Amino acid sequence: MRRYIFCAFLLLELALVLTNSVHADGDYTVKKVEFEGDDHFKAGRLKQLMISSPPGFPLSIFTSSDYIPDLFRDDIKNIEEFYHNMGYLKAAVVDTQLNFLPEKKEVTIKITIHEGELTHIEGISFFGNTVFTDSALAEKVKLKVEGPLRRIQINDGEFAILSKYANNGYLEAEIETEERISDDSLRAIIDFTIREGRQFTIDKIQLKGLEKTNRDVVMRELLFEEGEIVRYSKLLESQRELYLTGLFESVFIRPDSTLDDSLRDVIVELKEKQYGEFNVAVGYGTIDKIRGSVEVFYSNLAGTGRKIGLVTRASFIRRYVEASFTEPRTVGLPWRTDVNSFLEYREDPGFDLNRIGAKVTFGRNIAKKIRLSLAYKYEQANIKNVKVTPIPEDVKTNIRSLILSSVYDTRNNLFDPSRGMFAELKEELAGGFLQGTNAFFRSTAEVKYFHPLSRSTVIATAVRLGWMKLIGNAKDIPLNEKLYAGGPETLRAFDFQSIGPLDGNGIPIGGKLQLVMNAFEVRQTIYKWIGMVTFLDVGNVWAETDQFRIRDMRLSPGIGLRLSTPIGLARMDFGVNIDPRADEPFGKVYFSMGQAF
Repeated sequence: MRRYIFCAFLLLELALVLTNSVHADGDYTVKKVEFEGDDHFKAGRLKQLMISSPPGFPLSIFTSSDYIPDLFRDDIKNIEEFYHNMGYLKAAVVDTQLNFLPEKKEVTIKITIHEGELTHIEGISFFGNTVFTDSALAEKVKLKVEGPLRRIQINDGEFAILSKYANNGYLEAEIETEERISDDSLRAIIDFTIREGRQFTIDKIQLKGLEKTNRDVVMRELLFEEGEIVRYSKLLESQRELYLTGLFESVFIRPDSTLDDSLRDVIVELKEKQYGEFNVAVGYGTIDKIRGSVEVFYSNLAGTGRKIGLVTRASFIRRYVEASFTEPRTVGLPWRTDVNSFLEYREDPGFDLNRIGAKVTFGRNIAKKIRLSLAYKYEQANIKNVKVTPIPEDVKTNIRSLILSSVYDTRNNLFDPSRGMFAELKEELAGGFLQGTNAFFRSTAEVKYFHPLSRSTVIATAVRLGWMKLIGNAKDIPLNEKLYAGGPETLRAFDFQSIGPLDGNGIPIGGKLQLVMNAFEVRQTIYKWIGMVTFLDVGNVWAETDQFRIRDMRLSPGIGLRLSTPIGLARMDFGVNIDPRADEPFGKVYFSMGQAF
């Protein structure tokens, strides 16, 4: 334990040295910024417009902002421009007071603002539109009569109107906006003047850049055809679908602008990837110790988009081999088929597991962010060296199951998201009419949510709920199929899988009900590749579903350090057990790669 704490403080000291060293250029650092007259906007919002403003807690512990006169003058201009864009056309910074403290090399700043009165919209007019009515265009503009003048809404309205025209084949449409402001600057009339131009249809579809990929692989992903009206939304969505195939490094779809009549060729410019991949990775985790992986993939067999792969992973407690095959279009339909066969050896706290099996999955996107899949799994397992009493030392299982899964995913990054949501509902039926040695039903639901509080701060939360029940005359659920909690991804103040039912010797035996909540995790960038987190994990596992009690929930608050390295995100978390029970530690330090969730 002492060794882990020493490593934690060593990493934290390194972060402090690196972050504090970046502010050696300025003679004075900005200690505090205050505002006077800011009645309509919070000081925190105005500080975000300034470079010459100290960061908020906890970032202020590690870093500060230099006072540079030229940058401070730009800050004042940004504040005034912000007010003008928000409809306060007469707003101005009327005074700035700087109090220098030579002995501390610090400066405090006070900014006095005269906001003035808000300008309201008296009328909105459209000119030159013959294709769409005024009311149809007004629906695209967020500005409202008698509402405040917001210039960002004017810009958004221009873009929305042009998008509506472009999505109906009017590629040359132009718009000019005029603001007519009253003499007292309190009323405004907004005029949108539109030049619609011609409507274009698709003549031919030209594919450029294909070398190995078959033409029909590209054509089946396109959502437009020759002879249709050019619709930009379909061009953009087709571009996205081609990216999602994983076959192309870059995709650009655009109408050809060289023709003078109302026909346009649509050019699809593609740059193919290197389809063969060989990846080697090495890492360290508190549970796995030293771990490594070797992956070999080829993602475009005979130019068809089919993919084959071989993955091997090894650590002190696990050895895993998987071969895979992916058919992107099953019998010509937009259903993807994945075939995986695997072989695994794993050491868990209560047993050792040898298993071999295969899984066939059929899936497709039923909406832009929603995926539905159905899988059949066949698995033979040999559970050996069972430490749990009174279960026999060796147990063999043969599980056949169907798994129905639905996923909703809006995350902006799969590995380190800063916004969006991931939600998955999975239902698994094992045994019964599928045969096999074990029969049970398992339902799991998982939700993760990520929201940026600022450019350097993200708050994340996650909930995992799972429950199981026996089917028919089945007597028990195998140890390797039960639900567990505790460790670097669930409750970080506890030993791996130690939360929940235990046998008489304190060995985890798993349960049929699991509720784990990463109630919150605040992820704060300190400096470039260095970050820190504060978190609270809550949860438990119960032997039977009817044993659930809120009072049984275990708490695990803590802090962590994040380092973005060339091989991935390195993670160190220290969780505190605020209510330790017999033989439980006060807390745990976990080292791993990637975010906890």
